[in-house]
This record gives sequence, structure tokens and C-alpha cells, in this order.
Amino acid sequence: MDERSLRQKLAVLAIVAVGALALVVGAWTRREGAAEGPRVQIIEPDGGAAGGMDDSSVSASPEAQSGGAAEQASSEIVVHVCGRVAKPGVYRLPPGARIQDAVAQAGGAKPDADLEAVNLAARAEDGQQIYLPKVGAAPAPAPAGRHDPAPSRARPAGSSARDSKSAPARGPVNINTAGPEELDRLPGVGPATAAKIIEYRRAIGGFTRPEDLLGVPGIGEKKFAEMKPYVVVR
Repeated sequence: MDERSLRQKLAVLAIVAVGALALVVGAWTRREGAAEGPRVQIIEPDGGAAGGMDDSSVSASPEAQSGGAAEQASSEIVVHVCGRVAKPGVYRLPPGARIQDAVAQAGGAKPDADLEAVNLAARAEDGQQIYLPKVGAAPAPAPAGRHDPAPSRARPAGSSARDSKSAPARGPVNINTAGPEELDRLPGVGPATAAKIIEYRRAIGGFTRPEDLLGVPGIGEKKFAEMKPYVVVR
């Protein structure tokens, strides 16, 4: 065999050997992979162990939401506003609301409403009836259940509640010298209005005529007409 033929045989044998080696390595690799099994990467959610859930991402259940709505509704108070208001009726108010808020809900007081007969700064209570009377009218009878009694007014010594509400002043009242109790005897005048009359009297240096009472806050034409027959200026 010549040298050239020998080299060709060696080259063929080398190629065969490399191919056989590649087949052996491939088969071994596949066997090792099958033995180990598939590799699985486990990614845990944020915030802790696998399967955990972040509380902030969970919405409230319908039961919890309905419970919150019921709790909010129960925290409201319900009052009945009647008398001299624009829209008498039953109204819902937030806790801590005042009588003034209830009157505003009912459309506000009418021009002839006696705002001195009700404590507008008092807190409204659940189930309360708020009655706003007309100026000069007798107080309404107390309703059944809870209510806010009308505030009492100062009266001259020896006079009854009936006298102070319905009876006019006995004799003329000098509005330049009368004190709170005497002014309180004028029709439509209570302690608050009497105090305003005295304060206004000091501010202007005294009244010169009965019509000067129209300058006192809270005294309009109608109230003055009731007071005028009993008013004198000296």
C-alpha cells in the first residue's frame, strides 16, 4: 500500500472516530438530563412565603362594604322640623349638628318666625321635633317622645307664665329708663330683645321717639306695631 492510500484511510478513520465520540457525548447528556428531571423556577409573590397575599391588594368583601354603609347610616340623626319654616318635614343630619342646621335644611325660617323662642345653638338629637313658632304665638304643646323644650324667659317677680306670654304691659313703658324686666313685659319682647334695646339705647344716647325702636336689631314693622301702644319716651 502506498503512502497516499494510507493517509486517506487514516483521515476516514479520524472522521468516523469524531462522529462516534459526538454520538456518545450526546447520548450521555440526554440521559443525565432525563435523570435530573425538568428544572422549575419558583417565584414567590412579594411580601413573604409562597402562596401569600398582600392585604392591601385585597378589596373589601360586599358584606364588609354593606356593613360600613349601614354603620354610616346609623350614625345620622333624624329630626322633624315644623312651624314657621319654608319646608317643614323630616330631615337627616350628621352627628353634632345644631338646631340652626336643621332649620337651614328645612329651607330657613320664615320672616314672622320667632327665632328667640328656640335655642339655635343647641345640639339636635335623634327623634327630636324642632318647632319654630310665629312671633307672639303661644308655644306649641310638647309632642310625644323626645323633644327640645322651649327655653324659659325671665319674668318680673310675682307674674305667672300665662301673664308674661299673653298679657300686655300694664301701663306705658318708658324705653329710656326701663330695665330688662320692664322691657320684657312689652309684646314680642324677650330677654334677648330687651338686652338689644338697652344696648342700642346706650349707643345712640337715648331714644327721642318710639319709632327709634326700629333701629334695634330684630325689631321690624310688625313687632313694633305690637309694642307701640305701650311705649313712651320721656
